[in-house]
Amino acid sequence: MPVVRVPEDQFERLKAYAQPLIDSFGDVLARILDTLDVNNRSVRDISQEDFIAIWSAIGQNFNRREDVKFYANPLPGRKTWCQVRTGRADIHFEWLLVRDEARLDVALHFESADSALNATRLASLRNHADEISRGIPEERRIRLWNNDQFGEFAFRIPYENYILPYSAIQRAAFLMHELIDRTLELVRNM
Repeated sequence: MPVVRVPEDQFERLKAYAQPLIDSFGDVLARILDTLDVNNRSVRDISQEDFIAIWSAIGQNFNRREDVKFYANPLPGRKTWCQVRTGRADIHFEWLLVRDEARLDVALHFESADSALNATRLASLRNHADEISRGIPEERRIRLWNNDQFGEFAFRIPYENYILPYSAIQRAAFLMHELIDRTLELVRNM
């Protein structure tokens, strides 16, 4: 078996793909090779297990911050999205993989059964959009969706060639913290 030296910063990145005390270094490398892009598999073609690996990597990056307010818990069976729950059924934060458009969205969703309430909440965020987005270069999207029933405030992280790089995973975790930090007080008052 060959010996591989890995710089410490890269080793820290690899830990996001490992299950502590279970995986070997080889297991982690195999998971990355299978999941991301080495075998010319695109995000369009990935399996349920691959989605679990993506959401686990994002969740681990997100949860490792010391001052985390909510925890990401990827649920089995979810493919294109992973929520960060706020304790309210009608408001949550969410990562959404939009495969056909090669982007990963970091979003705040208003999903009350009352579409007028969702629109009002979204309008309130729209009034603070510049403040919330200050210093964030990613495209911002504020919209009603599902026949104007639900509301979304999102940042869009594009990726190329339908290959989701680790940098997008890190950025998604960081942006979710920023979105929560910048909107939590507004959400609590809704």
